[in-house]
Amino acid sequence: MRVVVAVLVASRARLWSSFLFVLQNNPGFQVGTDFISNNQIPGIDFATLHSYPDQWLPRSGDQFQLQFLNNWLDSHFRDAQFNLWKPLMATEFGKSSKDAGYSISQRDALFQTVYSKIYQSAKSGGAAVGCLFWQLLDDDMNSMRDGYEVVLDETTTTARIISTQSRQLRYIGRLYAMERNVARMKKDKAVREIAPLRRHESDRSRRIQMDRRRRPLHGDSMDVESRQLMREIKKKKREIGKKKRSGREEEALFCG
Repeated sequence: MRVVVAVLVASRARLWSSFLFVLQNNPGFQVGTDFISNNQIPGIDFATLHSYPDQWLPRSGDQFQLQFLNNWLDSHFRDAQFNLWKPLMATEFGKSSKDAGYSISQRDALFQTVYSKIYQSAKSGGAAVGCLFWQLLDDDMNSMRDGYEVVLDETTTTARIISTQSRQLRYIGRLYAMERNVARMKKDKAVREIAPLRRHESDRSRRIQMDRRRRPLHGDSMDVESRQLMREIKKKKREIGKKKRSGREEEALFCG
């Protein structure tokens, strides 16, 4: 049995694609990994990406970063669906509270952008199947705060966005599961409907084979030798009958 190993290959900085038309979606500096080539490795079962526009485009405004993120995600989704033929997960994204002019509403806008893209792709049968933001912490995990932490009790608006996304993806999962169950039920019904016909055909074939093995000596099933034999038997019977009749006639004349 093949062991499925999901190797997480993250394209943190840019999409270095073999197709020149996607280069416009890169941040504008010559570093990064080849998203397509790396994820074409047969041992990789699904592709992943990390996205940090605030690090890649630190001198740009929030709207420009969100616009870049929209195009960048679309490009990756297309490549995963039409070039890789593999599902894709956004396994890291976020916005740092250490950014100049940071606000929770800015981070919520970024989360909403990513979640909307993921949901629309999954809903339409695209490559995107889910996402993981960086990073979820509890109240007593202050030593692990790096600016990207999300503490649900501190940010109710962000928590609400995350909860809504989870419910939406779960609903899509149920729809797909329902479609699979309906397809399976239709297939089982078709098999049940065909089964009696197959049994009837099998019984008919079995009867024909038994009839052939029996080789009956009457009707259309007789071969040439059998018919010749029947004719000879009838001829003998006629001859015997004639002899008996002629013998009875001679006996009657003698007695008379």
